[in-house]
Amino acid sequence: MQQKQNLIDAFTKSLPDYLSDVENPSGKLFYSITWNQIKGHFNKEKSLRILDIGCGFGLTSIWLSELGHQVTGIDITPDMIETAKQKAKEKGQNITFLLGDVTSLEHTLQSETFDFILCHNVLGYMENPTEFLKKLQWLLTKDGYISIINHNPASKVFKKALVEEDLTQAKEAIGEEQEYNPLIGAVVHQYSTETYYKWFDLLKFKLTKHYGIRCVFDYLHEKSTLQHDPHVDDLLALELELGKMSPFKDIAFFSHFIIQKTT
Repeated sequence: MQQKQNLIDAFTKSLPDYLSDVENPSGKLFYSITWNQIKGHFNKEKSLRILDIGCGFGLTSIWLSELGHQVTGIDITPDMIETAKQKAKEKGQNITFLLGDVTSLEHTLQSETFDFILCHNVLGYMENPTEFLKKLQWLLTKDGYISIINHNPASKVFKKALVEEDLTQAKEAIGEEQEYNPLIGAVVHQYSTETYYKWFDLLKFKLTKHYGIRCVFDYLHEKSTLQHDPHVDDLLALELELGKMSPFKDIAFFSHFIIQKTT
């Protein structure tokens, strides 16, 4: 219970920083890439029932609603949910935002099912990720999809070596699957691609696609040029291509998996 409260306090405290980050090149790039990758897996002729777990202040939920989908967002942090509700109201979007603990989704959602579930930067905070993924299986409709995004530990090694030029810490980071996140003041698990693949096999999910998010951006020494639209557009185009293929996606800052229910 105390760990849960500590997490709520950390996210509440970091809310202004998160809101600010969305306007920075790193945040804009993250959402632009993520939305492009997700959109490719939608049936354009169908309105989907979508669950956004850990929806934060609702940016992705609102985007999905604007596309015509029925969206439910859930988050553990009261201030995040209130911010999301206000932003949705400003955009004229009818979205169901729920305050709830992701470990008890079945109670919060009252046996609802969804065509698509977003689980972005959530599994890193789970004590038992495989048990959580099992719960998500029950929330999916037949052949439904889950979008999973988490920090990629391989990128931590490259960033420490190439950007921070700290070769000692880079070597120590090899194989590490957790790191302290100063933005929220908490330790976050960063599972390797191999770990995710084992989970998907264990739970009999079909891996539809493995993407990388921000394959280049986080290794740039000079980011000031990205304040100009032409450079941002060029970088986005490059990132979208690199995020589809190895070896580039394997060192991206975030790993993105689209998996499908098969049972």
